[in-house]
Amino acid sequence: MKKILRYSFTLLLLLSCLVVVPFTFFRDRLATKEESAATTTLQFVPSTRPRPTTTTTITAATTTTTVTVPGGEPVDGTFDTVDPTNAVETTTTTLPTTTLSQTQEALFADTLFIGDSRTYGFLSYKIKVPGAVFFSNEGMSSADALKRSLEIPGVGKVTLEELLQKKAFKQVYLMFGLNEINNNLNNDTIAVRYQQIIGKIAELQPNAKVIVQSTLHVTKAKNTANVKSGSKITNARINELNALLMQLVDEPYVYYLDINAAFDTEDGTLSTDYAAGDGMHIKARGYTAWRDFLFENRIL
Repeated sequence: MKKILRYSFTLLLLLSCLVVVPFTFFRDRLATKEESAATTTLQFVPSTRPRPTTTTTITAATTTTTVTVPGGEPVDGTFDTVDPTNAVETTTTTLPTTTLSQTQEALFADTLFIGDSRTYGFLSYKIKVPGAVFFSNEGMSSADALKRSLEIPGVGKVTLEELLQKKAFKQVYLMFGLNEINNNLNNDTIAVRYQQIIGKIAELQPNAKVIVQSTLHVTKAKNTANVKSGSKITNARINELNALLMQLVDEPYVYYLDINAAFDTEDGTLSTDYAAGDGMHIKARGYTAWRDFLFENRIL
């Protein structure tokens, strides 16, 4: 009798698993399909605010030289007077630095980066961006950004909304696109996802500047292979998305930054000098260039 009861319990447990597991699987699949169907019908409506025709940028320092010759006749148009017997050449040089300065540290303090594996590379390669917080991981999409919980050093495991409630930021950098294109989302839907993220930031931190970074291009070889295979991840499609993302500009609240200017060759493809082996990600040296490009083209 005891054996019968024991086996009956085991059989009941197995039957429960056979019923519950398939039900859970198909329920999740159905929810995913419903979400996918819903997202593909979203239509992007640009901001109605007038858009400035200029972009705020600050370029790297340049070299300046002042030379004074005998007779007090300056070369550069200044009016210095010099004893002809003691004429000297004076050169003042200011060069951009490639190492982190106090100014750069001040820039990235209280800065939030939100994005997929391309943004996550700053963490995985341990690139020094002092004071910055990263809400990103591999495979994240713009749809995940408002749903997923991530472990943030010094904060704990939080959603993006919880992070924005716990810590103040001066500026927020966004980058998504390739995962969405790969998942067959149209450009309007991707732009709407950006709007939703920007809206949440504006709601919780209205003083933060939001910088939408262009979606990164792929290499020429990767683009050619994708065109031949029918993959949607092509530079033509990426350019179409970036043109739409530019319409998110709403200064002085939301800015657009063409990050491809830091990485592209003359033909508008991701340079192999910076590209990882898959032609779609950035290798370690590229992240230093990325960080420095953000500094040189800073908004704040």
